[in-house]
Amino acid sequence: MTVDNVAEARESHSNKLAHEHVPVTATCPKCRRQIVQHGYSRVALFSFLDMSHPIDAYCKRCDEVWAINAEERHAIAESLAA
Repeated sequence: MTVDNVAEARESHSNKLAHEHVPVTATCPKCRRQIVQHGYSRVALFSFLDMSHPIDAYCKRCDEVWAINAEERHAIAESLAA
């Protein structure tokens, strides 16, 4: 494998990770259950956190949509940094 191929493989792997969906846990304000959200990629989460854009969560049982709270945003930021 050449140096160019190694660099290309690393870039491809990094790009794949950036667009991979990251599970996010949020607490439903109605039923108080921890719900795992699967709809956000690393790129989207970094962007939303950086721009202070709301990150929505959904509880199927309650049919409830809400913006996650500051603690949950902080947990996401920490998990993305790890």
